[in-house]
Amino acid sequence: MLGFKTLDLTKKTIAGIEIMHMIHKGQIEGIGCVQSLVQFINEIMSEAT
Repeated sequence: MLGFKTLDLTKKTIAGIEIMHMIHKGQIEGIGCVQSLVQFINEIMSEAT
């Protein structure tokens, strides 16, 4: 059976998908370089835990 094994893994996966959607739609302002993008993603993912 496929699926998520833990609730924590589920939260992180959904947060990652939402981040990618936000970036794709251009909803993230102030991202001028890859390093700031990585920092933003790390901040969001740490809040998802």
